[in-house]
Amino acid sequence: MALSDAALSSSSTKKNLDLKVVAVCGRSCAVYNTNGIDLGNLLESTKDQPLEKCPLARHDLDAGKMIDGKFADIYVELTPTNIADSEPGYSHMKQILSNRCHVVTSNKGPLVLHYRELKDIASKNNVQFLYEATVGGAIPLLNLVRENLRGNKIMSIRGILNGTTNYILTRMAAEGAPFAQI
Repeated sequence: MALSDAALSSSSTKKNLDLKVVAVCGRSCAVYNTNGIDLGNLLESTKDQPLEKCPLARHDLDAGKMIDGKFADIYVELTPTNIADSEPGYSHMKQILSNRCHVVTSNKGPLVLHYRELKDIASKNNVQFLYEATVGGAIPLLNLVRENLRGNKIMSIRGILNGTTNYILTRMAAEGAPFAQI
């Protein structure tokens, strides 16, 4: 998904932010409109079919062309990831950040394998790389610490990291079974 006409900053994310979705990309196509996409219409058009078969889809555009062409200011990268190499998300994010565009993602793979590199590219290009949805079941923990608790001295944070960990620990406690068995 690509968003236009906005910049992400701590002051602009709090109020009066006018975002419009200008593109939604599939594997081999994209729905694109510089004036913004009617998301209700798009959802209705894809209710019973993939984006590629949607009458709004343009087959002359795909995610790669949308990223290379810098069609938006903010890109929301949500592709499935291959944990072995973190593709295609890693290449998408690297290109987007290098194009001086902001990235918002819930894609864990690229962060696991390339976090420092992606953060460095974002910093070098003075754009934001936001990934809060990748941690803690998308609980807004990172922003809470960064924004709301800035003046506090945080001694520790405790919690269950994700749904899988919660499931494993719950079964271990309820059944008294070892980790390897669960």
